[in-house]
Amino acid sequence: MKIKRYVLIEDIYSAFSHMRRRDSIKMSLGFKKISDEYGQTVKKILSKSLGKNFKVELYSTSEIDRIVTGAVTAALDQHKEAMCVCVDRSLLFELEFAPKYKSRFFRFQICRTNNDVRVPRHNAPSFAKQIKILKKQIQKNGTKEIIIVDTGIFSGRTIQILLDILERNKLSATTTHIITYLSRTKLKRKFNGIKATVLMKHKEIFEWVDLLDFTPLGGKILNKTHKNSVAEAVPYLFPWSNDEGASLHLQPRFLSTSKKLIEAFMSVVEYHDRHSKSGPIIIAHLLNGGFTAPNNKSRSIKYKKTTHLSKYLKTIITTSFSEPEVLQTHRI
Repeated sequence: MKIKRYVLIEDIYSAFSHMRRRDSIKMSLGFKKISDEYGQTVKKILSKSLGKNFKVELYSTSEIDRIVTGAVTAALDQHKEAMCVCVDRSLLFELEFAPKYKSRFFRFQICRTNNDVRVPRHNAPSFAKQIKILKKQIQKNGTKEIIIVDTGIFSGRTIQILLDILERNKLSATTTHIITYLSRTKLKRKFNGIKATVLMKHKEIFEWVDLLDFTPLGGKILNKTHKNSVAEAVPYLFPWSNDEGASLHLQPRFLSTSKKLIEAFMSVVEYHDRHSKSGPIIIAHLLNGGFTAPNNKSRSIKYKKTTHLSKYLKTIITTSFSEPEVLQTHRI
């Protein structure tokens, strides 16, 4: 049987760094090592859980960022009238604020909901407002070309929606290049012949997942309602999800795997809380940092914004993995 490549993107350190910038959270010097160890732990858990027909690979966000930054700066240096439009939340922060490039950089905030609709990220302006800002930047710079950048392209739907938005708004600049670290699709056919560069030279990726999506900081966005305006998402693990995400329906022990992965992340949060000068992380820090609060599709898992994240995770473990009806209806 052909081995399936299952790719993990380690983005925990960058996510906590982002929260730190947005909400004055202070991280200890040892946190990078702990987040790296967490990535290796997740890799081991999933390798054992998915079995011998899968090869689980782990890539660090910092290394991806280094490679993508090199490709984008080279493209911008070669094409003086081009600008970069990045759709990834974690990529190219140095480029975004570098004096040489910051006027030629725009971060388009877009994400996917649990029913596969593309919406602005939490705390981001509407698509219309983002386009208005982008238009002004293009006019000010005299931009002729747009280079779209993302970490990876799976179905290609997010990039296609962005291309459609750009076309509908009749920008004076034309998209000429797409740069991505990894892809599951043949981009030239997918995007009508637009030049595409895939930086990771591997074929046939079966699945890739940001580690963030296995934690309360990630997952698929839930649509907001009139009764609930808090930005929430469904992480890919039980009890938030019933194995719908990250191809976890293909492994036989979803419940026990979920518990192990939650415990691994809880260790990261507890380490941070012990060593951070700004105190424990609470749910509000996630929301203030541009992330989401965790919940299931029915929004039946209760929490408060003031709840410590570590205590929330402990409660999830002690209540969600011990009820008899849960053990009867989920694989263990």
